[in-house]
Amino acid sequence: MKIKELMKFLKQSFIDNKKIFLIVLLKSVFLSFSSLFLVVGLGTIVEQLLDGNNLISLLQPIFLYSFIPLIINLIATSLTFYIDYLTRISTNKIQYDYVDDALTVNYHYVQDGEILNLKRRSMSGHTIFYIDIIGQLLQQFFQIIGTIFLFSFMSPWYIIAIFVIQIIIIYLNYLKRKISFNFNNDITDSNRKLDYIYHVMTDYKYGKDIRINKGEPLLVQKANDICQEHYQISDCFYKKSHSIQFFYDFARLLLQIILYAYLTYLVFLSKITLSQYTILIGASFLFNNCIDQLSISYFKILDSLKYESILNEYKSIIDQKSDIHRTNLLDEISFDNKPFTLSFVDVSFTYPESNTEILKNINLEIKNNENIGIIGLNGAGKTTLIKLILRLYKPTKGKILLNKIDIQTIPLHQYLSFIGVVLQDYFIFAYSIKENIVFHQKENEKRLKQCIQESGLAEKINKLPYALDTVLYKELNDDGIELSGGENQKLAIARALYKQSKILIMDEPTSTLDPLAEHDIFTKFQSMTNNKLSILISHRLSFTALCNKIYVLENGTIIESGNHNELMINQKRYYELYMTQIHYYEEKENE
Repeated sequence: MKIKELMKFLKQSFIDNKKIFLIVLLKSVFLSFSSLFLVVGLGTIVEQLLDGNNLISLLQPIFLYSFIPLIINLIATSLTFYIDYLTRISTNKIQYDYVDDALTVNYHYVQDGEILNLKRRSMSGHTIFYIDIIGQLLQQFFQIIGTIFLFSFMSPWYIIAIFVIQIIIIYLNYLKRKISFNFNNDITDSNRKLDYIYHVMTDYKYGKDIRINKGEPLLVQKANDICQEHYQISDCFYKKSHSIQFFYDFARLLLQIILYAYLTYLVFLSKITLSQYTILIGASFLFNNCIDQLSISYFKILDSLKYESILNEYKSIIDQKSDIHRTNLLDEISFDNKPFTLSFVDVSFTYPESNTEILKNINLEIKNNENIGIIGLNGAGKTTLIKLILRLYKPTKGKILLNKIDIQTIPLHQYLSFIGVVLQDYFIFAYSIKENIVFHQKENEKRLKQCIQESGLAEKINKLPYALDTVLYKELNDDGIELSGGENQKLAIARALYKQSKILIMDEPTSTLDPLAEHDIFTKFQSMTNNKLSILISHRLSFTALCNKIYVLENGTIIESGNHNELMINQKRYYELYMTQIHYYEEKENE
């Protein structure tokens, strides 16, 4: 790395972290002075001892050369605490930025392995993580300047010998940092996989399945397989490291032997006094150590430039793959409180990095106060269609229109404010029941009670000592409770209803409900969807029979549509599925 690049890095670190940088610079000056002061102080005390000064006269330099470094170190410690405090603020901001990236990047890439690995590597590219190293580099530089007087006592041959050995040590430091950098990159993927296994094995939500299905051997085997891969990479790394370390330690020992031998020789020739010998020994060790540590700091900064390049690559990819979220920069569109109509116009879709077309030339129209049902076998494309409506993905071909406006041109936050959704894979957070329903919206007590009543959760909540303020799960609160699967689904329904959206989407909303609770949702379906544009996906065809219109999906295409009576008269695919399900329930009742 050229000096120009180093200066550029220091400048960028200063721009990113001005306050911390200045405090680190001040701390480096204090610590440099303290080290040099101790070296000189020791020589002064030795000189006074050799001069035969009494104990009282020795107390003054002992006190002076002990007290001043103590004060300096106390100041440096205080500065360190303040640096740590400011660093924590900066690292928290960086963490929030990564969270924001996960929320803004197109949904498909949230779990993309390459991007996740790039993200882990990019975390080392932030200048805040190198402020301490910059401080060490500055401290070592100041100390080298302070010990430069050493060369006036030394012969050119000694200086050349020290210089050659230092060059060897610097090169060995370079090799150590190089293989360490490569090692950290090589284990990124296995570390991510191990983190997942650790999360699964320690999260109690997975505990039931692991215990009941004897999943521990599988997970342990998975972990062992990853560890074997890890060990192979580590074995190569440690072999190289140990070899380099051996030569490094040998060079350091040789440096010490030359130092002691040469300075002892100067004393023997009476060219320097014992007090000077003490100062020169201390200053030489300080100088050599500074050169060594300076090279280590230098190569760490060299690594940081590589990581900075990775960080820039990560930011570029996130920016490229966040085009859906960027619509938030657009001006909001006025719909003048007109009733909504949602239209699919020749919509086809293929998942990124796949060649299989999931949806093919979908055309449908849903109007306000109309509820439609979408049915089909597993893999027909039902949930994918919902993901397109929610703008988790963009159609590969065709358009989805809201009141004849392409939804991709509507700011995402505005568009999503129109939609309430009960997803098949909803998630319940370890916060209160109220927070799980309301989220960031303004609390409306009347509306909250109505949603809880409609979802069928009221009876359960009324029995809880803290009612709506009851915390779920015990991760964050020892008093947290765990709802049943059906109760969690009712909570998800209440969440969607509370939003008072103009579009309501329900993807298998009764899959975990008992028959009575399911019947209760059936009877309330019309009131839930009143004056809304509603979409229902369900394998319970008796539920979708309540819809104004039903679309049958198969292999990504709509093969028939109509209301329940029309489709039954046609006696095609819908009729076949419906009759099969009816016969199944009749047989269950007769058993």
